[in-house]
Amino acid sequence: MGIQMKALLLGAAMAAVACTTIIALILSLANHQTLDRPYSTQYGIVFDAGSTHTALFLYQWLGNKENNTGIVSQKQSCDVDGDGISSYVQNPLAAGESLKKCLDVAKAAIPEGERKTTPVYLGATAGMRLLR
Repeated sequence: MGIQMKALLLGAAMAAVACTTIIALILSLANHQTLDRPYSTQYGIVFDAGSTHTALFLYQWLGNKENNTGIVSQKQSCDVDGDGISSYVQNPLAAGESLKKCLDVAKAAIPEGERKTTPVYLGATAGMRLLR
């Protein structure tokens, strides 16, 4: 009977260890917390390049999402001097120069640490897309 008692106690001890391990695992997962780091404001620049006119729009949003959707707001806009960028087909460098004033306005509104990660998009009309 001594051997049966030792086997029974060993089985009970193994079951207790298994239950304790499972409970500890569940508690460690249930008590898992993440520390949300502060989200910075992010920026994006969109050039709306029409056939006769170009405008720059600066947008901003918080880096975190609310209900998996972001809230984007327009921070600034700037009308580019001159005709639409498609008019610079013979002198593409002049097209870049025409955008400089508005880029400087946007640059002043974006904190220096965010400038390198700010995307810039160019949306063009059919007149621009027909150019080679």
